[in-house]
Amino acid sequence: MLANSRPRPRLRALSLAAMAASTCLSACGASDGDRIKDAVRGYIQAVLDDNGKAACALLTADAARVFVEKVRAQTQTSDCATAFKQEAATLKDDEKAIYRSAVLSGVTVNGDTATVTVKFTGVNKDIRLKKQNGDWKIDTGPAG
Repeated sequence: MLANSRPRPRLRALSLAAMAASTCLSACGASDGDRIKDAVRGYIQAVLDDNGKAACALLTADAARVFVEKVRAQTQTSDCATAFKQEAATLKDDEKAIYRSAVLSGVTVNGDTATVTVKFTGVNKDIRLKKQNGDWKIDTGPAG
């Protein structure tokens, strides 16, 4: 399904929203690169767990707004956590397998912005993050 370069909008929205939703682990001594990867991994786990609250906590306000706007017709809500949970709950096992296949490769940090490349079953996706109040948040919107 993600083997082509144009995944379904719902799946793309969740994957980017899900990348965002990590637990933002700020372990003592962890490098920015490690914390960026932790954020992306946490987001992926939030997708797999249908955890809208965790996913949306890992998004910048702009990314959360874009996600909600993208799925509002299906979810009938303007609340990010509720919309995310509803969308994630509709994923089929083969779609969740795509998230489980994620491999994080390069991380590039430029001040308070970063990009991490994530490989999903045959598709590479660059995820943008911003550092806000010391935490790395996913800033890539669903159409990004």
